[in-house]
Amino acid sequence: MFSSCDLMTATQRAQGQDFSSENVDIVFVIENTAVLHSHFNTFKLNYLTKFLEQPSSTSITTGLFGEYPVQQYGLVLYGTNAPGTNECICCFPPTHDLSVFLNQIKEIKFDGGGAESQAFVVEGMGVALEIFDDMESTRIDKKCKVKKLCIMVGQSSPYLNPCQFSQRYTGRSCERLAKNMAERDIKLSVLVPRRSDHLKKIFEAACPDENSMKDLGADPHHMILISGWSLPVADQADSNSTAKPTSSPPKKVRKVANKS
Repeated sequence: MFSSCDLMTATQRAQGQDFSSENVDIVFVIENTAVLHSHFNTFKLNYLTKFLEQPSSTSITTGLFGEYPVQQYGLVLYGTNAPGTNECICCFPPTHDLSVFLNQIKEIKFDGGGAESQAFVVEGMGVALEIFDDMESTRIDKKCKVKKLCIMVGQSSPYLNPCQFSQRYTGRSCERLAKNMAERDIKLSVLVPRRSDHLKKIFEAACPDENSMKDLGADPHHMILISGWSLPVADQADSNSTAKPTSSPPKKVRKVANKS
């Protein structure tokens, strides 16, 4: 189980960063193929529960036009081009409501992929950048300083063809999109169940000046490369909660032909 109450319990015991006085835009980019299914609960326990629920989850700030939330959350799911799999890209509208966002993650279905070793990583990154664009456009105070975090959770290597779906970022490779993130001060983190040189290169392109290239994996097989935040120390959360907030409907996207 992965509910908001689970995360609240973890947060109450956590020692780590506090985003409560910051404006923060957070976009998760998650591979939802079967290859990640057996690993995701472990990732939720060891990494995601220690990050998602911060004391700022209900923070609001007061500006010229009144009070408004300081955090925004976005979610992008990406798959493969294998027959019978999920849509290649599925994105959810950005939300200020953490309980809605947590329920979106809770309801992810990991399916398909077959024998594919590659996935639409580049499409996920392109859509993530568009979500950051949308988040920026909806902020009331355009001059406020905003911390931007992109958390990628996946295993498969990217297809070789460039981004095709995103109108704003079409024709760009994973490395180019990663550099776009660096240019915009979007901190990319990469969480992988089994070490991947391909995904590590994407992290390095997005974080060329990252001083801490230390792998923070709780398991020796995990590759946990983090930028812009840290892992607090937390006890295991109570898993008996049954809270079920209602999530926003996802936007589904057509499949993109794979040319590689």
